[in-house]
Parts: sequence; structure tokens; C-alpha cells
Amino acid sequence: MDTQLIKRFTTAVILLPILIAVLYVGSWWLVGLTVVVFLLLNWEYYSMRSDISLKAKLLAILVNALPIGLTLSVLINSDDIFNITYPNHDIYASECLQLSLILYFFRLIPITGIVVLIWFMRDIFFCRKIIETNCSDVLPAKIRHYVWGYLYMGVLASTFILANSIGKTTGFYLAWILAVVFVSDTCGYFFGKKFGERKFSPNVSPNKTWVGFFAGLVGAALASLFFVWLLIGIGIDAAGPVLLGLSKIQVAAYGVFIGVLAVFGDLFESLVKRLNGVKDSGNLLPGHGGILDRLDGVLWTVWVAFLVILLNS
Repeated sequence: MDTQLIKRFTTAVILLPILIAVLYVGSWWLVGLTVVVFLLLNWEYYSMRSDISLKAKLLAILVNALPIGLTLSVLINSDDIFNITYPNHDIYASECLQLSLILYFFRLIPITGIVVLIWFMRDIFFCRKIIETNCSDVLPAKIRHYVWGYLYMGVLASTFILANSIGKTTGFYLAWILAVVFVSDTCGYFFGKKFGERKFSPNVSPNKTWVGFFAGLVGAALASLFFVWLLIGIGIDAAGPVLLGLSKIQVAAYGVFIGVLAVFGDLFESLVKRLNGVKDSGNLLPGHGGILDRLDGVLWTVWVAFLVILLNS
């Protein structure tokens, strides 16, 4: 068996039970995990460039953490925040101010996410020009890395922490998104490698094919449906995520949407790595590379949980 595949499997076997346990327990264990992931993602991103000093890295991470400071303070000061199932759940009057702040972020995150993703998609579609000029015709490469870093690590990566404001169902939403992205990536990889010929984005990721892209979308839809079916099967009732109240078409559609975003998330990280001349974002996960290599697609999709709640609760 391939040595690299053995490393990937071993890493997954060790980390997956821990991840499942934290997602199930939730509460401050999940907050702690998301904070650690946020810091690691930022560290890996800014470490891709050798000309960024330690002081500059720490300052950039601090700036990226500012958008989440208010929400963390709300979580810390609320004793019953994890008893809130939906944003419109009946709660005590003393918590109304805290909930209003959280609702503000709920409405802000989908809008911000859409704006940021449109910006990134523009860069992906014009990737050939960006790669050939190394961004010199628009912004100096180092400056663009900081700009991308704030949008990518400050806005999108912070949704890992902001997702905790959903309440006690946070773990369900994160597990749903992780499962859909994983299945989508896996289907895209194997079907693309076996049957794919026409390249999807040869300038950024030469290995991606159109067959793999569409196979990933089918896998994402099926994974989304299976996840909801599984939650219902194990007895998660109406007090669980809003997700359980959606029709099968809606659940599948959200899965496809997540699959599309995950592909572009992977492409964007590939573009960043190509511009900085690195193969992996890090080496923290044997056989996988860095944390960012595993969560590049997830970064683009966590905010979909907020969108599902807003549109359906």
C-alpha cells in the first residue's frame, strides 16, 4: 500500500474520534477547538511567505481576530447561550441584548460571505494573469497576501468561532458541513482520477477535471441527504437543527451549494500556494499537509449554516 495513503489513514483514525467527540459534547469544548483551529489556520497562511516576520504574523493574526472579539465576549458572558436552539427561540429578557448582538452577526455573515467569495472567484477566474504577473499589476504580492489574508483568514476562518453562537446545535451543523465537503472531495478525487480527462482549472489545479467536479456535486447532495436521514434515524427531533425541517430537495440543494463552494475553496488555496511556491500549507497532519489543506473547502462553507437558519427558521 502507498506510504502516503497509510499516513493519511492513520492521521484520520486518530483525529476523527476526537473531532466527533468534541462536536457531540459541544459547549466550551467546541469553542476551544474552533479557536485553536482559527489560530492554526492563520499561522499556516502567513507562514507560506518567507518574507513575513514573526512580529508581522502575530500582528496580522491579531487584526484577523478582531471581528470575532465581540461575539466571543457575548458567549463568555452568557450562561444559557448554549440552550438556545434557534435564533428566534424564546429566552429570558435579560438575554435579549446578547441575542440581538448574535442575530446581528447571523445577518452579517451570509452577506459578508457572499461578497468575499465573489471577490475570490474573480481572482480564481483571472488566475492566469495573476500568476504570470505575481499580482504586480494590481497590488504588490506581499500586500495582496495581507489583503487576501484578512478576507480569507479574518472573515471566512472566523466563522468557525462565530458558528458557536448558533447554540447547542452548532455541532450538528459543523458535522453536516464537514461530512458533505469530505464526501464531495472524495468523490471528486476518485471519479476525476478514474474517468476525468477535460481539465476544470488547469492554471490553478491541473488535476481537477469536470468529471470530478460533477461527481463531487452528486456526492455532496447524497451526503447531505444521508446526514439528515441519519440524524432523524437516531432520534434527533424538532428541537434539533432547522436542517431537519427541510424538504429532501432543499437538503440536496444545500449539499450541492456546499459542494460548489468547496471546489472553489480548494482552488483558491491552490492559487495562494502556487503564488507563494509551496506544495502544502504546513506539515502538521502527516499525509495530509497542513490544517488549511484539509479545511480549505470548509472555510468557504461554514457560513452556509447561518444562511440555512436565516432562510428557514
